[in-house]
Amino acid sequence: KMEALIEAFDPAQLHPDFRLWLTAMPSPQFPVAVLQNAVKMTLEPPKGLKANMIGSFQAFSDEFFGECKQVDAYKKLCFSLCWFHAIMQERRKFGPLGWNIAYDYSNSDRECCIQQLRIFLDKYDDVPFKVIVQLSGDVNYGGRITDDWDRRTMNTLLIEYVCPEAMEDNYQYSADPSYLNPPACSYSEYMEVLKTWPLQPNPEAFGLHENADITCAQNEVKILFETILTLQPRVSSGGGLQREDVIDQVAEGILEKLPQPWLMLDIQKFYPV
Repeated sequence: KMEALIEAFDPAQLHPDFRLWLTAMPSPQFPVAVLQNAVKMTLEPPKGLKANMIGSFQAFSDEFFGECKQVDAYKKLCFSLCWFHAIMQERRKFGPLGWNIAYDYSNSDRECCIQQLRIFLDKYDDVPFKVIVQLSGDVNYGGRITDDWDRRTMNTLLIEYVCPEAMEDNYQYSADPSYLNPPACSYSEYMEVLKTWPLQPNPEAFGLHENADITCAQNEVKILFETILTLQPRVSSGGGLQREDVIDQVAEGILEKLPQPWLMLDIQKFYPV
């Protein structure tokens, strides 16, 4: 029925500023004709620790922090939980080095943890670290985890981020000194601190060896090539080249533009090391 209504639109009778916005989850029942004629927009999680943290803090404000009974502790632990959420999402890009199974963590997991944190800080005079870790790890995030080693890794990371030491100023989350928990400050100051973080995080920030970047880069290139191949036409039209022929031509063109390989033996004679 929706497809018939959209096909009945007459551009001559529609207002110049008319736009139809459709919001839907992925579904095989969605009309293909509407999907092909539409401009598609998707909401992807931010890429990188810096973008992820900034995206999480955009939902906060000074009034949001001030509503809690223990303001400074709330700010510190909110920062730690947002950092934990960013690590949980960003470790997926390392493949099996990050998680044995790629889990789809969402913003609702982080929001649930922060809401529970607010309840416990308002209820108790001291910070119940053990309760927060138990609920955030084994319940909120752990509810999605099915692999025992992934669960063990997740709990180990969370204990490092939500602990009494994390309440200290400039607490270092990992071996990378770029990522610190700043002193409790205003919302605008938090955003300024996050903007100074490096755009490309090192694997040490995730608790991984620096060689883990090799696997990450290989996975990204593989996904890129697979996406490009899916966009290629499967059937050639009359008189046209097949997909394999086009790929061969492109590969030959790239090969022709490459310079000749160096003669390493001759170079070593002129420039001995």
